[in-house]
Amino acid sequence: MELYLSFQISYIFLVSHGLKRMRFHDLRHSGASVLLANGIPIKQIQEWLGHSDFATTAHIYAHLDYSSKRSSAQAMESGLSLPQTNIAESPRQQL
Repeated sequence: MELYLSFQISYIFLVSHGLKRMRFHDLRHSGASVLLANGIPIKQIQEWLGHSDFATTAHIYAHLDYSSKRSSAQAMESGLSLPQTNIAESPRQQL
């Protein structure tokens, strides 16, 4: 019965706020994605989610870690002494 009440309450909340119907797991995944986007390390997200293995969390959320990709690219650029470019520029503007 508790599961049913929880489902009804969440459904009423979602409908009254104009949101799509979603599973609890979807909300959990969205929360973890928001944490990662705001700079929370994957290790802390793993602990928050309760994953027993770091690799599980890293496998699921690594594709969302844009900041580490950007910092890696910047480190490569500075380490290779490449000319500085404005990321906002399109290739046509550079010609």
